[in-house]
Amino acid sequence: MTPLALAYYGPVDGPQGFSGYWGTDPAMISVLLVLLVFGLTEARHRPAFCLAWLLLALAYISPLGVLSGMLFSALTLHHLLMVSLIAPLLAISLPLRLFRAPLALVSTVTALALWYLPAAHAALWADTRIFWLMQALLLGSATAFWSELLAMIRGEMLQDEWGETLPGQYGTTGLSAAAVMTAGLAAAMALIGTMLLASGQPFYAGHLAGAAAWGLDPLLDQRLAGLMLWIPGLVPLALLVLVLLQSGPDGVVARGSPPQTRL
Repeated sequence: MTPLALAYYGPVDGPQGFSGYWGTDPAMISVLLVLLVFGLTEARHRPAFCLAWLLLALAYISPLGVLSGMLFSALTLHHLLMVSLIAPLLAISLPLRLFRAPLALVSTVTALALWYLPAAHAALWADTRIFWLMQALLLGSATAFWSELLAMIRGEMLQDEWGETLPGQYGTTGLSAAAVMTAGLAAAMALIGTMLLASGQPFYAGHLAGAAAWGLDPLLDQRLAGLMLWIPGLVPLALLVLVLLQSGPDGVVARGSPPQTRL
């Protein structure tokens, strides 16, 4: 296993004993419990938050956490779980409106790309602090991206000359812009996935021992990661783009009366 996986999860030798391993790190469990209390108190949509929280627990304290420390393909599955499932659910329940959509897209793509840049990957895999910083950056950026995307679809980005949000319909402009933002994230996943699929040698030394422990060729493990980015990563985003583009002017229902003209 990698030094980071050994430090955080404890020694696990290949598949032996893997299914019975659950993370017991006090810091991680404490963070999850604090988030649970905060979410149950502040969430706009509690069912969505509870599902997001359960998926977070699955990602970090279940045996999937161990596997993501060994196999690069499992780490990619971990990323997709955060970007494509947990982040949208958090955007529904606890919106994070930090940036406008273009900047949120750029930050999400940058955070995702750093995980697949060999030099950056080696650095974060060698230092636990960098590792958790990158985890937080990816989840936070993705949540901000989906929060802006949902705001665009709902019409929340319409503003008057005073900079105040208008409650009316956004129409096809907002849906088309949301489609472009979604296509941008899909294109990033496709580009990274293509790079991994076309690779002729393994790029990530931190996963060589883990792949060997599971009897998996490291290059095949890396290509499986690329395939994941293409199928469970790209396909749902492409379908969302099509839905947004095919929605008519009434695709977003007005949620309030037209704004009053100010004197």
